[in-house]
Amino acid sequence: MNSVIKRFPLQDGSMFKAYNVKSCQFECRLKHAIRKAKCIPWDYPRPIDKYEDFSRYEMCFGGENEQVGGASGLDEFDKVMNSNETLSECHCMPNCEQVTFETQVYTKNLTRLLN
Repeated sequence: MNSVIKRFPLQDGSMFKAYNVKSCQFECRLKHAIRKAKCIPWDYPRPIDKYEDFSRYEMCFGGENEQVGGASGLDEFDKVMNSNETLSECHCMPNCEQVTFETQVYTKNLTRLLN
């Protein structure tokens, strides 16, 4: 029997070749952080997006001359990249091969039952 592996279709212009929930979340967080900080750190890739030109953003620096709401662009970028709020705005589908289980734990005092 032949097995067929189906891949989730990628959005046009994705940075990644194959879909993965973690890569989707990274790309989403990255785009949010760039928009909010109005810059991108030198060691991050520039996203490709057919609706927005991310090449127009300059590099983030931690100096006082790069202020965004009282924080440096780099500080703002890091804050948004690591925010749970940002992650909640990303609507990434689970991996096709991923299996998720929910668990519940119940406890009961056995000493009362043994007496």
